[in-house]
Amino acid sequence: MPTPEGPADDYDAATVAEHDDLNPDGPDHDYFRALADDLAATCITDLGCGTGILTVTLTQPGRTVTGIDPSARMLTYAAAHPGGHRVQWRHGTSEQLPPGQDLVLMTGNIAMHILDPHWHTTVCDSAATLRPGGVLAFETRNTTPPPSTRTTAVPSRRRGGSLAAA
Repeated sequence: MPTPEGPADDYDAATVAEHDDLNPDGPDHDYFRALADDLAATCITDLGCGTGILTVTLTQPGRTVTGIDPSARMLTYAAAHPGGHRVQWRHGTSEQLPPGQDLVLMTGNIAMHILDPHWHTTVCDSAATLRPGGVLAFETRNTTPPPSTRTTAVPSRRRGGSLAAA
């Protein structure tokens, strides 16, 4: 996926390694797995699949699953997941979408990272690859913490070479 900086620069190895711990499998993934089942989807693409934590769980007999990501490091990590051999991994953006998809997913805030004019291109590419009745599904998350968890920033200033509360 294009990022605000343009095509994604690759992530460092430490970021890739901690990605699944920071973004674990959960109810959001349950929703997308159920959607795939409800649609009886046989061709699914996870666009912006990252480390493939959801992607590999979409595989089942009779289903073709493709994971696309602009990060080669993320894709290498994804392919090493148990079941990773059952996914067709593609390095790139929406231009790499295979034709004839029943379901194209963009999960985990991916949609929020695709800015104009790339958003328009991504949606058009996705629509063009869908079979009649196919679905493009994406999520965005509210990144503003609830008021009860917000903290008040304490101004700080440098004292003797270290940061200290004012």
